[in-house]
This record gives sequence, C-alpha cells and structure tokens, in this order.
Amino acid sequence: MWPRTPKEHGRQHNRTFVSYMDRECATKAICAMNGKEFHGCTLRIAWGKRVAIPSCPVFVLNESDPQKLPPTGRPFNARRPMRAGRMFTNTPAAAIGCTDDDDDDAMLEVLVERPLDQKLVRLIHWTVEHVIRHGPEFECLLISKTYGDARFLFLTEHELTEHAYYRWRMYSLLNGDTKSMWRDQMFFMYDRGPIWIPPRIERGELRSDDISARQAEAFSSEDEEKTEQSRDKLGRRAQDRFERRVQRVCGPERGMIAEAMAFAIEHAYAAKEVVDVVCEALLDASASPTDKLCKLMLISDILHNSSAQVAKAWRLRQAFEERLDEIFAMMAAVHKAIAARLKAEHFRKQMLAVLAVWEAWMMFPQETICKLSANLQ
Repeated sequence: MWPRTPKEHGRQHNRTFVSYMDRECATKAICAMNGKEFHGCTLRIAWGKRVAIPSCPVFVLNESDPQKLPPTGRPFNARRPMRAGRMFTNTPAAAIGCTDDDDDDAMLEVLVERPLDQKLVRLIHWTVEHVIRHGPEFECLLISKTYGDARFLFLTEHELTEHAYYRWRMYSLLNGDTKSMWRDQMFFMYDRGPIWIPPRIERGELRSDDISARQAEAFSSEDEEKTEQSRDKLGRRAQDRFERRVQRVCGPERGMIAEAMAFAIEHAYAAKEVVDVVCEALLDASASPTDKLCKLMLISDILHNSSAQVAKAWRLRQAFEERLDEIFAMMAAVHKAIAARLKAEHFRKQMLAVLAVWEAWMMFPQETICKLSANLQ
C-alpha cells in the first residue's frame, strides 16, 4: 500500500497484504520470506486479519514446477521456524517462545508435504505397507535392489520432502492412524528431535476428521433446539448432550474429539457456556492425567477451528483465553503430583507440544505463551 498520510511517509517502508487460498500455503510463505533481504530491504512477514477469499484463486503456480522450501542440509529438510522473529526452543532453561537466540538448540520443524506426483504417492504407500508387513529387513533389501533408481530416492535421500512424507506415513500408520484419517497436530517423532507437522486433511472449514455424514446430520438437527434458548445461552438439552460428548473424550480416538469440537463450533453463540463445560471436565479432580490431556487436546482442536467462517466462532478463543491461567496452573500441579519420573516428563512434553502448536498458530499473545510455559519448567 502506498503511503498516504505524513505518518505513513515517515515510517520509511511500505506495507502490503497478500491473501492465500489456504493456511498451509500462507505458512510456507512466512517461513520462506520472513527476514529475507529484498532489494536492500529486510522483509518482515506476519499474520494479518482473516479476509474473505474468492471462489477461484487470482494466480496459480505451475504445479509441474512446485515452489518448495529451500534445502537446509538437515535430515528431513528440518528448519527453524520463523514467526515474527520468535522461535520455539527445546532447551530446558528456555520457556516456549521466549528466546530470540538463533543457536543449535532452537527447535526444528519438519513440514510434511504430500508429493504432487500421484504415481510417486502410490509407490510410497506401497513401500510403507510392505515395510510394515515384512519389517525393516524388507526396506534394506529394497534399498539394495533399487540402488540408482530415481523412483526410490525417497528411501535414502533424507533431505527430500518425499522422504519426510515416507517416514511420517509409516510412523502414522504404526501409531494407529488409518490410510485416509490421521492426526494432524504437531508431534515429536523421537525424543529431542524436531517437531513434525503432518499434512492437513481437507474437510471444509471444520477439521472434523472422523465425523460421519450421519453425525453431521445430527449436528444440524440440533439447530431446532435454538427455539428454546435465549440469546447466547445453550438450551438444557443441548448442554446435556455436549456434556456427554465431552465426557467421552477420554482416549486417543479422533472421532470423539472431532464430535465434541464440531458441537462447540456449531454452538459458538454460547461460547461462555461451551467453554465452562469443557473446563469443568478438565478441572475435575477425579479425572486421570490422561483424561486431562485429552480434554486439553479438545481445547486445542476448538481453538484451531475458532477462525472458521461460523457466526461468533471467535468468541470461543476469547472465552478460553480468560481461563488459561486456571487450566495450566492445575495441569502444572498434576504434573508435579505424578510420581513416576518418565510419566511426568511425558505429561510435561505433551503440554509443551500443545503450547508449541498454539505459538505456531499465533493463537495468543507471546506474553501469554511465555507465562503458561513458565509453569512447566
């Protein structure tokens, strides 16, 4: 935007907005351009407000020559995240998002991308299935038999995005995901390694991974209950139904989390009551640490979808932010009460991973993330 006022002329730089069709492309643009030099100027890239997108993109890159992130020389092409000059670190003494030191201890990210070549995708899937079926010996045999074959470079060239996809696909299936449904939250594949960002499952605006058409129809039928509600309030039947769904979120099944998340987004007009139900279930003293983590994952899913084009969905993020101190103070107390050292450390890492995801989404101010993470050190 060209400067118009004296104040804009005095800032000695220009600003512009660029709108992408999906968040993944926007994230890649920020990672690739933030801090880069362009005609003698340093680019400062950050998230802007949500805007309406057209039905068709104004400009489309040639998919036969995809624009990929430049190689870093690290395994899986891992890189340091660049988010407005902040980086999430993995050092014991550093709180999440509270350091600007660009050193070797900075947490690295592996962005998993599905290859555009569908033949290569099918080959990778075939390889993964046979390695899982026959074991690592089959992988070693395949590497030796296909040496020099460009189609199987994903087996040995660790810096390729195809290799990252291959490794993630195998890890995903071995940990209970299916071929068409997988957990799309950031995770650690191994201790003190980079944080992995799986490819997203496109299911419209809401990320309701395992919701069937029958369940979706049930959600829409609940609109009838609004006739018995006052504005910004849940009806009695709606609240009872939501409480039951939240209580069923007690394990790693994505379907239960997705079901409760979709209900919360659909009833965002009653954000305070929705948030109260979730927080009361999480703060329940009789709930196990695993149950509490599952409820925290539910909160994360709701926050992820609070930017969806649903009326008043933004209220959910605002309502959760008011109770973050209470939630993480209790979670920190639960962590300290776990006697087994390894279990306690696993519990702490799960919470830190959630905060890392929120930082990546720029869900809350940096000061808030720092304050919450300080309780877990």
